[in-house]
Amino acid sequence: MRLTLTLHDYLDKYIDIVSADKTWCPICYEQVLQLDRDKDIKHVISCYKEMKIEMNFREQVRLYGEVMDISKVLLRRIDDMVQEEITAYHIKYFKPDKSG
Repeated sequence: MRLTLTLHDYLDKYIDIVSADKTWCPICYEQVLQLDRDKDIKHVISCYKEMKIEMNFREQVRLYGEVMDISKVLLRRIDDMVQEEITAYHIKYFKPDKSG
């Protein structure tokens, strides 16, 4: 599987999917959504992280012939990157009202 969109694009897709009362994940395409926003968003973000890790491992195999780094540092980097994407999504769509 390959990620072709940013996290916020997948979250936008999630909104479209659940608006149509569908339960498939926009990343793994499995029927796993429960139409419970908190649980569903956690699944989408978790799925996104898993795909980022898988892509990193595939890139390591391509470059080195094997997975060289399965460290807490790598996992923290991916967590940080995803957190930055979540923050960017939040800023984009939920800007604070400056009039108040």
